[in-house]
Amino acid sequence: AYPDYFVIGDLYTNVYEGRASLTDIRLYVPAGGENARLDATAPRWPSAQLDANAILASPDAVTVMTASDGTRFRVETVATGLDGPTSLSFAADGRLFLAERRGRVRIIESGALLPRPALTLSDAALQDEAGAPSLALHPGFAHNRHVYLGYAVAGEGRQLSHRLVRFRELGSSLVEPVVLFEDGLTGPRFHGGLLRFGPDTKLYMTVGDIGTGTLAQDLAAFSGKILRFDKDGTTPSDNPFGSPVFSLGHRDLRGLDWHPVSGDLW
Repeated sequence: AYPDYFVIGDLYTNVYEGRASLTDIRLYVPAGGENARLDATAPRWPSAQLDANAILASPDAVTVMTASDGTRFRVETVATGLDGPTSLSFAADGRLFLAERRGRVRIIESGALLPRPALTLSDAALQDEAGAPSLALHPGFAHNRHVYLGYAVAGEGRQLSHRLVRFRELGSSLVEPVVLFEDGLTGPRFHGGLLRFGPDTKLYMTVGDIGTGTLAQDLAAFSGKILRFDKDGTTPSDNPFGSPVFSLGHRDLRGLDWHPVSGDLW
């Protein structure tokens, strides 16, 4: 009934609200079955009200958390000293690729964070919620080394655009950038920008409504949508509207996943 890993959403929110500094990546792993002996000294928080600030304040002290239904989760620190990690993806060779808030891509290899960033974006626009890159690895990464990044770039005035770029990883560096998509209208609020490959091997990208709800229902605009691309950035022939738009009517999508049995998109 529980996922293998989960992330507390408030950790991401606190970065923007200034209540905490997110510098770690942590995995929350089920620590035992229903009959496991509970640690009386472990924090016991309602499952919907886990205290992200308490975890950040003393990361070494919190090793087990217990939800209100008795499920225990062991906390393992995977990496520290990061600058606001915003997205991560595992490669088949065991390396962990992650993006940081200010536009850097880092790699964790054999349990160690490589000191040199794989990439530092020079064109990312950091305005309020916008700019934080999202990262996804090609399903065939082991063969083609393709890495995809989605982030905001500045246009004229304060206008921002979503940009989707494909890189190739070579020697722990990202090279050969190819711009696959740029929409031309976004804003610093309700930005979205998440990237995920689906079980159909298509690339999904979320775009927020930038605080203008009417755009989410406008098929002529990409704001407030889930976009779906082929791996080369073109529009799949089975998209429902004959454009990159796959789903409309959204505000600020921050997560996507597919049910392992039904295949439904959540």
